[in-house]
Amino acid sequence: MLEWWVQDQYSNIPLLQHSNFVLAPRPLSLLSSLLVWGSWNRPNPAISLFAISMLSVSVMRKFIAVLALSWMLSADSIAFSADYPEEIPFVPTPLEVIDKMLELAEVKKSDVVYDLGSGDGRIVIRAAKKYRVHAVGIEMDRLLLAKARKDAAAAGVTHLAQFRAEDALKTDLSPATVVTLYMLPWFNEKMKPNFKKYLKPGARIVAHDFGIEGWKPDKTVRMPEYELKPGGYKHQHVLYLWRIPG
Repeated sequence: MLEWWVQDQYSNIPLLQHSNFVLAPRPLSLLSSLLVWGSWNRPNPAISLFAISMLSVSVMRKFIAVLALSWMLSADSIAFSADYPEEIPFVPTPLEVIDKMLELAEVKKSDVVYDLGSGDGRIVIRAAKKYRVHAVGIEMDRLLLAKARKDAAAAGVTHLAQFRAEDALKTDLSPATVVTLYMLPWFNEKMKPNFKKYLKPGARIVAHDFGIEGWKPDKTVRMPEYELKPGGYKHQHVLYLWRIPG
């Protein structure tokens, strides 16, 4: 994968040896990424030309190669933005919320669970491990997909958990009996035709925090405990359940 090659190429550049610097799933200019890195770690947010000029010739060649690759990959970003008017960030779902989502869906062993925008795979892995169901994660970020597959192997559920590098808006959901999602309202709205097209009577949809415009949920659950976010913000997780009518 190009992403992994790029990571390998810049992993030895001193300016990039920082835990917060990763290749974005939607390719950005490396120079822009460096400027962001600089704003996190230096009093002066701009990276000086002097610092870049001090790189060795071999490292500079790698820098130029990565920069060129970022421009090549930018076509993917343009295509991505056509279907995705707003970027959907990965926000990890707490374990207690995952358990409540699966409980709300009344998951049983015969079910097939699809998680749209599965991130690091935690919902898929939990469903496979706790309920012994076949579960599928749909995700476009290859770094998150790699982590999900690694974690599934560590949990011993690779025979039950599958992760696909797909656009959730174009995924065939016909095998699914349970669909979980933690996405933004516009995405949920766009999924309505696919839910109607693919999901069979009796299938369940569980959405986290954001409902589906125009669809009244069969059940709404507010988590009793508030999650403390950075900065002291308290968030109450809300879950929505829909059952596809017969």
